[in-house]
Amino acid sequence: MSAIASTRRTLRVARALVESDGCVLLVRRAAWDSLPGQWELPGGKIDRGERVLEGLAREVEEETGLMLADARHVSAREMISPRGNLVREHVYGAGAIGTVTLSDEHDAYAWVEDPFALELTDSAAAAFSLAS
Repeated sequence: MSAIASTRRTLRVARALVESDGCVLLVRRAAWDSLPGQWELPGGKIDRGERVLEGLAREVEEETGLMLADARHVSAREMISPRGNLVREHVYGAGAIGTVTLSDEHDAYAWVEDPFALELTDSAAAAFSLAS
């Protein structure tokens, strides 16, 4: 049986490469969360019945207080999560409107030119590799 055939369920995830003045927004996972202290792109799980871009806009606003502007699809990939689920992850490049206000899921944010200088989640590292 293939790895995909033995998965529990399919999850749709979207992340935003929010760009401003040559920098990209990263958010750091809170100490109590899984992967504490690691940096990631804002975004998250897309709810059932939600379009990917709608879900991404909702997640980014929940996590950062920002509204996405001019979002464009950059990359997509599939992977098997540690729990055995098939994850379909989409990455969108976008601008943003507003001021960053973090939710409790994250304890810091940074606008960076070189994201690889930080400890990235595997997902963020893959997104930057695919986008370049």
